[in-house]
Amino acid sequence: MTGFARDVPDSLRRKDTKRVEKRQKDKERKDQEKDKKKEELKRLKNLKKKEILDKLKQVEEVSGASALGFENVDLEGDFDPEEHDRKMQELFNDDYYGQDVSRRPVFPPINSRSFPCSWAVFRMMSGTRPS
Repeated sequence: MTGFARDVPDSLRRKDTKRVEKRQKDKERKDQEKDKKKEELKRLKNLKKKEILDKLKQVEEVSGASALGFENVDLEGDFDPEEHDRKMQELFNDDYYGQDVSRRPVFPPINSRSFPCSWAVFRMMSGTRPS
């Protein structure tokens, strides 16, 4: 039985590499899209970090930085619930909540007759005409 080689080296037939080239182009395109997506995510993370730092700066300006303890906020690291609980316990301790109860305002109890059920009833009770 005579056997024939699958690839004939002396053949004039052109090699068909369209599929290989198409796969390579698709792979390159997907890699470019992945890189573009990573850059966009990186940009959005930096934008969000800047926004958080701006809000922290604004809170520090309004209330005073030493009172809140936001000096050493780590936005890069992973969230650690135990560390968060410890910091919150440090910031909001008995000094924060230990205000004198007698200084707090006292409001009368709320009953259903204090507030009208709709604006129309409110206007009728207050003497104004509905518009």
